[in-house]
Amino acid sequence: MAFSRAASTKGARSGNLERQIIAWGEERMHEVQQERGVRVKVRADARDDKAGFIALHRK
Repeated sequence: MAFSRAASTKGARSGNLERQIIAWGEERMHEVQQERGVRVKVRADARDDKAGFIALHRK
């Protein structure tokens, strides 16, 4: 998934930007794993007052 300006504008309008960013990060880490032959793990933290962000990561 290439992260383009058009995609980011559309995603921001639909409220889907965070999901696109996480998907891009996951894809990029998979690429790094393949390129370098190392294990990678996508990790993120959220404050407990960010319930929507936490719910996004649990999907």
